[in-house]
Amino acid sequence: MLNDKLLELIPTYFKNQSILTKEELACAIRKHFPGWSDATINVRISELKKEDAVQNPSRGIYTIKQKPDYIPEISPNLRKLYNSLILHLPYAQFCVWDTKWLNEFMRHQPVRFYLIAEVEKEVMESAYHGLSESFKQVFLDPDTAVYERYIHKSEYPLIIKPMISESPTTTKNKVIIPKIEKVLVDMLSDTDLFGAQQFEIDSIFRIVRDKYNINQGMMKRYARRRNREKELSSILNKTMANDG
Repeated sequence: MLNDKLLELIPTYFKNQSILTKEELACAIRKHFPGWSDATINVRISELKKEDAVQNPSRGIYTIKQKPDYIPEISPNLRKLYNSLILHLPYAQFCVWDTKWLNEFMRHQPVRFYLIAEVEKEVMESAYHGLSESFKQVFLDPDTAVYERYIHKSEYPLIIKPMISESPTTTKNKVIIPKIEKVLVDMLSDTDLFGAQQFEIDSIFRIVRDKYNINQGMMKRYARRRNREKELSSILNKTMANDG
Protein backbone atom coordinates (compact mmCIF):
# COMPACT_ATOMS: atom_id res chain seq x y z
CA MET A 1 0.00 0.00 0.00
CA LEU A 2 1.42 3.35 -1.05
CA ASN A 3 2.65 5.54 1.81
CA ASP A 4 0.37 8.56 2.38
CA LYS A 5 3.20 10.80 3.53
CA LEU A 6 5.21 9.98 0.40
CA LEU A 7 2.24 10.89 -1.79
CA GLU A 8 2.08 14.30 -0.14
CA LEU A 9 5.81 14.88 -0.55
CA ILE A 10 6.04 13.99 -4.25
CA PRO A 11 5.05 17.47 -5.58
CA THR A 12 7.76 19.07 -3.41
CA TYR A 13 10.45 16.91 -5.05
CA PHE A 14 9.59 18.44 -8.42
CA LYS A 15 9.13 22.00 -7.17
CA ASN A 16 12.46 23.31 -8.46
CA GLN A 17 12.83 21.07 -11.50
CA SER A 18 10.18 19.34 -13.56
CA ILE A 19 12.26 16.25 -14.38
CA LEU A 20 14.26 13.99 -12.05
CA THR A 21 16.43 10.99 -12.78
CA LYS A 22 15.63 7.83 -10.87
CA GLU A 23 18.72 8.41 -8.72
CA GLU A 24 17.61 11.98 -7.90
CA LEU A 25 14.10 10.83 -7.03
CA ALA A 26 15.46 8.01 -4.86
CA CYS A 27 17.78 10.47 -3.09
CA ALA A 28 14.89 12.85 -2.37
CA ILE A 29 12.80 10.00 -0.95
CA ARG A 30 15.69 8.73 1.17
CA LYS A 31 16.05 12.12 2.90
CA HIS A 32 12.53 11.78 4.33
CA PHE A 33 12.63 8.01 4.82
CA PRO A 34 16.21 7.20 5.88
CA GLY A 35 15.20 3.77 7.16
CA TRP A 36 14.10 2.54 3.75
CA SER A 37 16.45 0.23 1.85
CA ASP A 38 17.22 0.69 -1.84
CA ALA A 39 14.88 -2.20 -2.61
CA THR A 40 12.05 -0.58 -0.64
CA ILE A 41 12.55 2.73 -2.44
CA ASN A 42 12.43 0.94 -5.82
CA VAL A 43 9.15 -0.70 -4.81
CA ARG A 44 7.75 2.68 -3.69
CA ILE A 45 8.71 4.29 -6.99
CA SER A 46 6.94 1.49 -8.86
CA GLU A 47 3.85 2.08 -6.70
CA LEU A 48 4.02 5.81 -7.45
CA LYS A 49 3.97 4.99 -11.18
CA LYS A 50 1.02 2.65 -10.73
CA GLU A 51 -0.93 5.28 -8.80
CA ASP A 52 -0.14 7.89 -11.49
CA ALA A 53 1.59 10.03 -8.87
CA VAL A 54 4.69 10.17 -11.10
CA GLN A 55 5.19 9.53 -14.80
CA ASN A 56 8.07 7.70 -16.44
CA PRO A 57 8.22 9.15 -19.99
CA SER A 58 11.60 7.53 -20.72
CA ARG A 59 13.97 5.10 -19.07
CA GLY A 60 15.36 6.47 -15.80
CA ILE A 61 13.43 9.76 -16.09
CA TYR A 62 10.51 10.83 -13.89
CA THR A 63 8.12 13.77 -13.86
CA ILE A 64 4.65 14.66 -12.57
CA LYS A 65 1.56 15.85 -14.36
CA GLN A 66 1.10 19.57 -14.16
CA LYS A 67 -2.58 19.92 -13.36
CA PRO A 68 -4.44 22.81 -11.72
CA ASP A 69 -6.13 22.55 -8.35
CA TYR A 70 -9.90 22.35 -8.48
CA ILE A 71 -11.32 25.72 -7.44
CA PRO A 72 -14.99 26.28 -8.37
CA GLU A 73 -16.73 29.58 -8.84
CA ILE A 74 -18.47 31.18 -5.87
CA SER A 75 -22.04 32.08 -6.81
CA PRO A 76 -23.86 35.06 -5.23
CA ASN A 77 -26.15 32.61 -3.43
CA LEU A 78 -23.21 30.73 -1.96
CA ARG A 79 -21.59 33.96 -0.80
CA LYS A 80 -24.90 34.97 0.78
CA LEU A 81 -24.94 31.64 2.65
CA TYR A 82 -21.37 32.08 3.84
CA ASN A 83 -21.97 35.65 5.00
CA SER A 84 -25.10 34.55 6.88
CA LEU A 85 -23.10 31.91 8.72
CA ILE A 86 -20.39 34.43 9.59
CA LEU A 87 -23.10 36.71 10.98
CA HIS A 88 -24.78 34.06 13.13
CA LEU A 89 -21.79 31.84 13.97
CA PRO A 90 -18.70 34.07 13.90
CA TYR A 91 -16.55 31.65 15.93
CA ALA A 92 -17.68 28.32 14.51
CA GLN A 93 -15.92 26.22 11.91
CA PHE A 94 -17.87 25.57 8.74
CA CYS A 95 -17.69 25.33 4.97
CA VAL A 96 -20.24 25.86 2.21
CA TRP A 97 -20.66 24.48 -1.28
CA ASP A 98 -23.08 23.77 -4.10
CA THR A 99 -23.88 20.37 -5.64
CA LYS A 100 -24.06 22.13 -9.01
CA TRP A 101 -20.28 22.05 -9.01
CA LEU A 102 -20.43 18.34 -9.81
CA ASN A 103 -22.11 18.92 -13.18
CA GLU A 104 -18.66 19.50 -14.62
CA PHE A 105 -17.86 15.83 -14.04
CA MET A 106 -21.17 14.19 -14.97
CA ARG A 107 -22.56 12.79 -18.21
CA HIS A 108 -26.17 12.96 -17.09
CA GLN A 109 -26.91 16.40 -15.70
CA PRO A 110 -29.12 16.55 -12.57
CA VAL A 111 -32.07 18.93 -12.75
CA ARG A 112 -32.05 19.81 -9.04
CA PHE A 113 -29.22 21.20 -6.94
CA TYR A 114 -28.60 21.82 -3.26
CA LEU A 115 -26.74 24.43 -1.27
CA ILE A 116 -24.77 22.78 1.53
CA ALA A 117 -23.65 24.25 4.85
CA GLU A 118 -21.43 21.98 6.92
CA VAL A 119 -21.06 23.24 10.47
CA GLU A 120 -19.82 21.94 13.80
CA LYS A 121 -22.33 19.53 15.29
CA GLU A 122 -22.71 21.60 18.46
CA VAL A 123 -24.01 24.65 16.59
CA MET A 124 -26.21 22.99 13.97
CA GLU A 125 -29.43 24.08 15.69
CA SER A 126 -28.20 27.67 15.88
CA ALA A 127 -27.22 27.52 12.21
CA TYR A 128 -30.68 26.24 11.31
CA HIS A 129 -32.52 29.05 13.12
CA GLY A 130 -30.18 31.74 11.81
CA LEU A 131 -30.24 30.59 8.20
CA SER A 132 -34.02 30.13 8.21
CA GLU A 133 -34.26 33.92 8.41
CA SER A 134 -32.59 34.30 4.98
CA PHE A 135 -33.41 31.06 3.15
CA LYS A 136 -36.87 29.64 2.53
CA GLN A 137 -36.18 25.90 2.41
CA VAL A 138 -33.70 24.82 5.08
CA PHE A 139 -33.27 21.20 6.17
CA LEU A 140 -31.34 20.18 9.27
CA ASP A 141 -29.32 16.96 8.78
CA PRO A 142 -32.18 15.24 6.93
CA ASP A 143 -32.63 11.47 6.81
CA THR A 144 -33.56 9.35 3.80
CA ALA A 145 -37.29 9.86 4.28
CA VAL A 146 -36.96 13.65 4.28
CA TYR A 147 -34.88 13.53 1.11
CA GLU A 148 -37.50 11.40 -0.63
CA ARG A 149 -40.57 13.30 0.58
CA TYR A 150 -39.36 16.89 0.49
CA ILE A 151 -35.83 17.65 -0.63
CA HIS A 152 -35.95 15.89 -4.00
CA LYS A 153 -39.01 17.99 -4.87
CA SER A 154 -37.59 21.32 -3.68
CA GLU A 155 -35.99 24.06 -5.74
CA TYR A 156 -32.42 24.69 -4.56
CA PRO A 157 -32.96 23.84 -0.86
CA LEU A 158 -30.31 24.50 1.76
CA ILE A 159 -29.08 21.44 3.65
CA ILE A 160 -27.23 21.76 6.96
CA LYS A 161 -24.92 18.87 7.78
CA PRO A 162 -22.45 18.15 10.58
CA MET A 163 -18.89 18.97 9.62
CA ILE A 164 -16.42 16.14 10.09
CA SER A 165 -13.39 17.26 12.10
CA GLU A 166 -10.21 17.81 10.07
CA SER A 167 -12.22 18.08 6.85
CA PRO A 168 -10.04 19.19 3.91
CA THR A 169 -11.10 22.75 3.07
CA THR A 170 -9.70 25.72 1.20
CA THR A 171 -10.60 29.39 0.73
CA LYS A 172 -11.80 30.97 -2.51
CA ASN A 173 -12.52 34.71 -2.56
CA LYS A 174 -12.71 34.71 1.26
CA VAL A 175 -15.27 31.88 1.29
CA ILE A 176 -14.36 28.57 2.95
CA ILE A 177 -15.25 25.63 0.70
CA PRO A 178 -14.42 21.91 0.71
CA LYS A 179 -11.52 20.62 -1.32
CA ILE A 180 -12.37 18.23 -4.13
CA GLU A 181 -10.74 15.40 -2.15
CA LYS A 182 -13.38 15.85 0.54
CA VAL A 183 -16.27 15.95 -1.93
CA LEU A 184 -15.11 12.75 -3.60
CA VAL A 185 -14.95 10.88 -0.31
CA ASP A 186 -18.28 12.32 0.82
CA MET A 187 -19.89 10.85 -2.29
CA LEU A 188 -19.03 7.41 -0.94
CA SER A 189 -20.69 8.18 2.41
CA ASP A 190 -23.66 10.50 1.83
CA THR A 191 -25.66 8.47 -0.66
CA ASP A 192 -28.84 10.48 -0.04
CA LEU A 193 -27.18 13.81 -0.70
CA PHE A 194 -25.27 12.40 -3.68
CA GLY A 195 -28.10 10.27 -5.03
CA ALA A 196 -27.77 11.74 -8.53
CA GLN A 197 -24.06 10.88 -8.62
CA GLN A 198 -24.17 7.28 -7.37
CA PHE A 199 -24.38 5.68 -10.83
CA GLU A 200 -21.49 7.78 -12.16
CA ILE A 201 -19.02 7.64 -9.27
CA ASP A 202 -16.34 5.74 -11.21
CA SER A 203 -16.62 8.17 -14.11
CA ILE A 204 -16.59 11.20 -11.79
CA PHE A 205 -13.38 10.03 -10.11
CA ARG A 206 -11.72 9.47 -13.51
CA ILE A 207 -12.72 12.86 -14.89
CA VAL A 208 -11.56 14.67 -11.76
CA ARG A 209 -8.26 12.79 -11.93
CA ASP A 210 -7.72 13.69 -15.58
CA LYS A 211 -8.50 17.40 -15.14
CA TYR A 212 -7.20 18.36 -11.72
CA ASN A 213 -4.47 17.78 -9.17
CA ILE A 214 -5.58 15.19 -6.57
CA ASN A 215 -3.87 14.60 -3.23
CA GLN A 216 -4.49 10.93 -2.61
CA GLY A 217 -2.84 11.01 0.81
CA MET A 218 -5.26 13.69 1.97
CA MET A 219 -8.17 11.78 0.49
CA LYS A 220 -7.19 8.54 2.25
CA ARG A 221 -6.80 10.22 5.64
CA TYR A 222 -10.22 11.82 5.34
CA ALA A 223 -11.71 8.50 4.21
CA ARG A 224 -10.41 6.93 7.41
CA ARG A 225 -12.20 9.60 9.44
CA ARG A 226 -15.41 8.73 7.58
CA ASN A 227 -14.86 4.97 7.83
CA ARG A 228 -14.77 4.69 4.06
CA GLU A 229 -11.17 3.61 3.60
CA LYS A 230 -12.11 0.25 2.04
CA GLU A 231 -14.58 1.84 -0.40
CA LEU A 232 -12.08 4.51 -1.38
CA SER A 233 -9.29 1.98 -1.87
CA SER A 234 -11.53 -0.05 -4.17
CA ILE A 235 -12.49 2.91 -6.33
CA LEU A 236 -8.91 4.21 -6.47
CA ASN A 237 -7.74 0.81 -7.73
CA LYS A 238 -10.31 1.04 -10.50
CA THR A 239 -10.09 4.70 -11.45
CA MET A 240 -6.93 6.39 -10.23
CA ALA A 241 -4.31 3.94 -11.42
CA ASN A 242 -2.40 4.78 -14.57
CA ASP A 243 -4.56 3.68 -17.50
CA GLY A 244 -1.48 2.88 -19.51
